[in-house]
Amino acid sequence: MPELPEKLTFKAWQRCALFERAQKQGPRLGGKLALTLTDSNTAQQATEDARFTLIAAADVAGLKSSAIKHMAPAPFARDAETTKLVHIDLWEYDLPWRYTPQVNMPNLPPWLVLLVGTTEEIQVDGALVTRVDDKVLIAHNLAESHLWAHTQWDGHTTVGRIVSPRGLETNGGPKPVGLMAQQEYIAVLVPAFNDAGQLMWNAPADRQFGTKGVLPAFHSWRFWTAESGDFETLATALHMPEARDVGKANLHYRRKSVGIDETLEVRGAITSLQQPETQQQDQIDKVQADLALITKSHADTIGLPQYGRPWLPNPEGFGAGWPHELNNDPRLRGTAGLGVWMGVEAQEALMDAAVAQAGALREAGQRIGHLAMGLQAASSLWDRRLPADKNQRLRLFGPLMSRMVAADGGIVLDRVTSGSSPLVQALFSSAAQRILRDRSATTRHVADTNGGINCSAALDEANQPERQPERAPAGLPHVDAIIQQMGLPTVEEMFELDERWLNTVMEKLDEIVRFVTQAYREKSQSFIKEHAQDDIPGLRKQLAELLFSKLRGTLQNLLEERELPCEADGIVEELGDEFGVSLLIFCELVMADEGARQRLHDSIRRAIRQCLAKRRCRAILAHVPDIGISCDDLLDNMPSEPRPEQKPIDLGRLSDTLFGALDPRKPSAPARIRLCSQLEGIDCTRLIPPEFPIGLDFPTWGLLSQYDKEWLLPGASMLEKDSITALQTNPTFIDAFMVGINTQFISEMRWRDLAVTRTCTPLRMFWGPVNYATHKRQGDIQPLGEWAKVPADPIGALSHQSIQPHDVANANGSRLVLTFRSDLFRRYPSTLVYLVKPGAGDNVDELLKSTPQLDMLEGAPDGVPQADIEKWRRDRKFFGPIFAGTLTPELTFFTFDVAPSDIDLYWLVLDEPPAELRFRNVNPDDKPLTKTNAATFAQTALDQPTRVAISGKELNSRG
Repeated sequence: MPELPEKLTFKAWQRCALFERAQKQGPRLGGKLALTLTDSNTAQQATEDARFTLIAAADVAGLKSSAIKHMAPAPFARDAETTKLVHIDLWEYDLPWRYTPQVNMPNLPPWLVLLVGTTEEIQVDGALVTRVDDKVLIAHNLAESHLWAHTQWDGHTTVGRIVSPRGLETNGGPKPVGLMAQQEYIAVLVPAFNDAGQLMWNAPADRQFGTKGVLPAFHSWRFWTAESGDFETLATALHMPEARDVGKANLHYRRKSVGIDETLEVRGAITSLQQPETQQQDQIDKVQADLALITKSHADTIGLPQYGRPWLPNPEGFGAGWPHELNNDPRLRGTAGLGVWMGVEAQEALMDAAVAQAGALREAGQRIGHLAMGLQAASSLWDRRLPADKNQRLRLFGPLMSRMVAADGGIVLDRVTSGSSPLVQALFSSAAQRILRDRSATTRHVADTNGGINCSAALDEANQPERQPERAPAGLPHVDAIIQQMGLPTVEEMFELDERWLNTVMEKLDEIVRFVTQAYREKSQSFIKEHAQDDIPGLRKQLAELLFSKLRGTLQNLLEERELPCEADGIVEELGDEFGVSLLIFCELVMADEGARQRLHDSIRRAIRQCLAKRRCRAILAHVPDIGISCDDLLDNMPSEPRPEQKPIDLGRLSDTLFGALDPRKPSAPARIRLCSQLEGIDCTRLIPPEFPIGLDFPTWGLLSQYDKEWLLPGASMLEKDSITALQTNPTFIDAFMVGINTQFISEMRWRDLAVTRTCTPLRMFWGPVNYATHKRQGDIQPLGEWAKVPADPIGALSHQSIQPHDVANANGSRLVLTFRSDLFRRYPSTLVYLVKPGAGDNVDELLKSTPQLDMLEGAPDGVPQADIEKWRRDRKFFGPIFAGTLTPELTFFTFDVAPSDIDLYWLVLDEPPAELRFRNVNPDDKPLTKTNAATFAQTALDQPTRVAISGKELNSRG
């Protein structure tokens, strides 16, 4: 319910204390003040009366727009209520009385008046009112103008307000007439006093506009009124007549030639609370027998449709259950036929929605067909032409390794040729295969080959470790041996190269590289799955900056711990010179290239090794003048680290691994995985033309509302004006209708060659109610394939509904429907409608006045256990509608997850939508407004939010 501020304080008038000393002096107020002047040097004083004159209304030439806080109704409003008074709020609370040329009194009139009239009654041109009808002046009797202005304090701000009395006139009747409906009005702010300090007019409309004879217009705006009445009057007019036969219709079957004239009772989608219709089995048998006679008496007659197919192979083969009822009960056949008709009428709209959901289904089928043909051809070649020799296979598979991703990231070719592997990447290039091709121009002249070359042997030879270089020429001693004989230390010993510490440093740096590159692989793969490949370069740059920062920071800390004479920034700069680009840019290459990672490792290790040697070198060459240059020369010629020992890889195992990964005959063939990863929502593993299970978010009740709304609520035209009627949903109608429309729609999609699953249920929504557990709209029925699993269940069975009723005693799953035939919801569409269920011992009056708690538990549905949600659902006091709809502008209905038989336990509540503060021209209970002063007038005229509560027992007795 909309709530006004907790406390509003109204005062009849307010102005500054200076007016307490003012007296009437002709057309203005004036007076005198005793002023005392004190000499600050001699302390002598002089006292004298100072006279003053206050500005009056006639002295005001205009009003700035910034002085106005709010206007009600708003300028150019098209739906102003006829029962509300027009008013204007001013920022300065004393402004309505500031220029009143009268001394303070209990009922002080304002110097401003708000005139309201139709555009024929009032005309404004610029800052002047050029025409004002006498009845406008009579309605604004200045003798009562003290009631039309007050101040309001809401706990934060005090504002001045001027109210127009237009609408309070009774025209000789018992109560105010209000504003005229659907009229254009103009509101204009004018002075109430002329230049002589007298009222501008008096009863009966004697004009005294002063010496100039004009009425100034300080501010004006236009608005239009809506239809007569407001929320209170419309809600008060609601009543509950007898429902009679609303929701029921008669179905007539007549054939005069055979003397058949049967009348069957059929109920619509919304039906009466009265007892269900009788079975009428005799009438049904007669109609069914006559229909069978018609189809059998004429050869090649197209019979009636078999409802239930394609979900059941033989719907007529059941002696009971929903297939039997649909095909043998003419009432249900008629309802299903209604669904077929709706499917025909709306086929274009439905097909557009289906095609939009299917997306590129046809293109996907074409790609799957091409893939199937390509895999079949590749499998045939694989079986017939693939070499048996594993090295020969490796020659075929080798060029593909540069495009294959290893299991832990990186490229397979980098894994095969890096580290201790003797193989080089160029060996597996297509250019190398052309060079090594048997009996080519290149190999024709190789010695001892007789014009040919053994490619398998060449691969085995390339897989042999490269021999380590000789430490010294044959016959000559190595320098290390000479140093040892002379008792001198080796280079490593002399420079104190701590290889163990160096290995520890490189392990820490390598761990940083592995962590960042792994994060890059995972996030880039997620971007690919989300089709956001354009974001990968930005990700690579971001992670490269992270890698660069962490490497530099960690390296600097390690160097400082060792007290080495070099800085991480210097090493970074040297590496940039070595790579030809900055280390930050090179780090981007490290993200995706194993070779770049190895090069980074080697370069950093060499730089740290030289840094270790430089510290000792400076101590050894301390006596040399140019110590820096000498150390640099010495370290440049320092022997590099020994090359890691190479080990041949298992070529046979590599060949087998590539064979298994590239085999086109496997379900996990690369081409199949690649295509299937690009097709979302389609099963392409079987390589057959795809069929898509269409499921449209399409409430089908709207089709009935568009083409034949009488079947939604038969007899709706009989509902009285301003009435409330308690009804219920009809699951039997909904089931039969949904079978019919799905049957027609699937046939239409197959006819138009849309590859959909034959047994899907494309339309599951009739109403499309909101699921309390997910807060989302959900289908009314289960897929018809689920119905087919229990064909013995009757039509309208609870098992057919997708959202089960919260009351386990609700056997057929019908829901309570409250139908309003009133202008209330057309004019106030945000009206809050809900049910209240008082518990044992609850104070019903307090519960109805409390704020409704319609929201589910905080955090639901994902963050709350299902048991707690079900408990809340059972124990709640307030029930919001699960669906609302409009059949005509004045016919609105609300559906509640409540058993219709339990309506006696509930109260129906209507809450007025939130609105701005307004004043009524008549009290809802027709009591006269209190006119003691402006404050009491405002208090009694204040429009309070309205809440209407209606007992469910009363609704049930009329249903």
